[in-house]
Amino acid sequence: MSTTPSSFTFEIDEAELRDVNSWAGRYAPVPAADFTIQLSFLPGKHRWLAREANVTAWWDPLPSRGPSEGVLAIPLFFLNNAAELFSGSGVVTFHIDIENKLLVARAGSTEMGVDLPDLPVAPYSLDFESDRHIVVSAGDLAHMGFVMMTMPVDLSDNEMEFPFPFTSIKVEKTSLRATRDWRSFGGPRLTVGVPARSDFEGLVSFFSEVLGREFFWADIEGGETDVSIAFSSVTPNIAMLTCANWGLRIELGYEQVFRYRKELEAALGHAGYDVTRDTRIGWDAEVHFTYKEQAVTACIVPGETVHHTMIRLSTLVMPDAPWNLDVANEVNAWNNQWKYGKLVLQENDLYALSDFPAAEIEHLPTLVSDIVSTTQRVRDVIGVFR
Repeated sequence: MSTTPSSFTFEIDEAELRDVNSWAGRYAPVPAADFTIQLSFLPGKHRWLAREANVTAWWDPLPSRGPSEGVLAIPLFFLNNAAELFSGSGVVTFHIDIENKLLVARAGSTEMGVDLPDLPVAPYSLDFESDRHIVVSAGDLAHMGFVMMTMPVDLSDNEMEFPFPFTSIKVEKTSLRATRDWRSFGGPRLTVGVPARSDFEGLVSFFSEVLGREFFWADIEGGETDVSIAFSSVTPNIAMLTCANWGLRIELGYEQVFRYRKELEAALGHAGYDVTRDTRIGWDAEVHFTYKEQAVTACIVPGETVHHTMIRLSTLVMPDAPWNLDVANEVNAWNNQWKYGKLVLQENDLYALSDFPAAEIEHLPTLVSDIVSTTQRVRDVIGVFR
């Protein structure tokens, strides 16, 4: 972990102060109040970092002198004031006194100070090992962002019951096609396709609000350059966008998982089940838990819209199940009489499945009890055919 010096001074150009103030303001809530960004020191340079929703943004100005390690939290209001106060000053000197918790900015005979916020434990993480890549021009990415930011419905009656729609991007070898589906709000689906180069094909999904805006800014921030978007099989819920001297660490996710997983975990926990929780918000569609020593999976299955999401309960009845006419007849008999589920042979294993709408999570304990008790009865019956 890096160690921030107890007292030091460094300089930045007034132009950088103005630019970082504008850049950081994009990530701040309204009102910004006590919003802070990070200033991380690295050998030969410093790095600004900001975080909003599913995005951690970073920006490296020109190489500079200063500490070779350490990290500070800088209030946005301080940058606002400094950009205004020192306009036209050329170079602004920052003095940091950790022991007395003081941050001072000076230019000429004018200075401004503020209580220094507590030091961050560490800089926001940008660690990443990539093995798949997309390359797209900054201009084309900006066009995609412009469409993603479109809001074709009136959301005044939403009252934040549902998050705004996620964006899904179909990745092909020579193109990206983004879709943002507003049908849950009574609106249309919006699509936009742009040329790109990719070494893989697949589907990428993420919360749209911040990324749509930052994609839109890509050609302004990066000029006529290419943007690289990297993915990792080690951390599949993370992507890294880099362009020139700035970039974004992006947490990927799925709209239906973001909407229902926490609610599903809470319902299972409240019912007293042993639940395996996931900190990757919006990513893992499968919730694993145990009831009466029976392992059960609740999978969040997408529907036509997020309102039509289903929950599929599944549990293993018998591995390497015997399969003959008697067993097949027994399974069919159970499926004909079982109101809430069915038995399914997957490869050589027999599973019990039960589907219900995610909007009816309050019925979950009853359905779990039903599928587990049925599983135990079926196992006893089928077991005689081994």
